[in-house]
Amino acid sequence: MGTDIFSMALDALMVVAITGLWVMWFLQAGQRKKVEKMLTQASSELQEATQLLDQVMKDLAQQKTDNERKKTLSNKQLNDALSNVSKQGHLDIQSEVKPDEYPQLDDTDYKQEQRGEAAYSAQIMRLNREGLSPEAIAEKLDVPIAQIKLMLLLQVPKV
Repeated sequence: MGTDIFSMALDALMVVAITGLWVMWFLQAGQRKKVEKMLTQASSELQEATQLLDQVMKDLAQQKTDNERKKTLSNKQLNDALSNVSKQGHLDIQSEVKPDEYPQLDDTDYKQEQRGEAAYSAQIMRLNREGLSPEAIAEKLDVPIAQIKLMLLLQVPKV
């Protein structure tokens, strides 16, 4: 009879152990599903963020290309104007205006450009009076040298 009780206790212990293992497996399966769901969501968010980053990088590259194009056009136009000023002794505005070559500015850019133009010219003239060369002024203001030379030529008093 002692062995029967021992045997029943051992069987009960085995049933409890198997039931406990089954409950742990069931709970872990639920946690595993939650983790998989979270990983799937994180993966989709990462993919979306990557697409947004790619779009931003393309936009930045396009903006940089546009800025370089505008700067190239500005340099070319200023060099042409300088050469005409040197040849003719004055700036012929009508021969310089070619709408297809000028970058299009929206109203905001134009207004900001008008507001800053007087201060910009004054800054160039002040640096020139201080004895800086046109090259040094261009480097200091981070603008093309041709633009500085043109501004200085336009500010020369007429005799």
